[in-house]
Amino acid sequence: MKGKTPLGRRLREVRTRLEFEDREVFAHQLGVSKNSLAQYERGERAPDVMIFAIYAEKFGIDLTWLIAGTGQMFVRDLGPPLSPKAWTDLIHPLGRLLRRVYRDGGVLLDGDQLLAAVTRWHHVIMQRSKASRDLNELMLYLRWVEEEVRREFGFRASVER
Repeated sequence: MKGKTPLGRRLREVRTRLEFEDREVFAHQLGVSKNSLAQYERGERAPDVMIFAIYAEKFGIDLTWLIAGTGQMFVRDLGPPLSPKAWTDLIHPLGRLLRRVYRDGGVLLDGDQLLAAVTRWHHVIMQRSKASRDLNELMLYLRWVEEEVRREFGFRASVER
C-alpha cells in the first residue's frame, strides 16, 4: 500500500531503498513497533523528532529531503549504506579471516573476543575506505587486514590458504 502523504511515501521509500523488506526488522532498527512504522508510512501518523534523528544518524538520510522532499535522499549523496545482506557478506569473511589468522598464531578466540576483533577491524576498514558503500571495494581490504593483524601480533603467514 502506498503512503497517503508525501512524507509517508518518502518514509516507505527509505525502507525500500535500504532493502528492509520486513517492516518489523526496520521498525526494530528505529525503536518503534511494526504498527507505528506502518502508520508513519501510510501517513496516518507523523514520527516524532527522535525518529527523524535516527533516520539521519543511523541511515544517513538527509532530513530536508525526508521532511520537505527537496534535495537528495542521502547526506552527501553517498547512496544507501550497505544493505543487511551486503554487510553480512563483509562481516562473515572478515570473521573467518580473523579466526584463521589468530588460530595460525596460536590464539583461540572465544565468541566475544572474535566479535570485538571483527568490530574493530570493520571500523578500521570503514575509516580507511572513507565509508565506502561498494562491497567489492571493501572486500579488497581483507588482505590488508590479514597483513596488519599478523604484523601487529608478530604472527607468521600461514603456509596454506
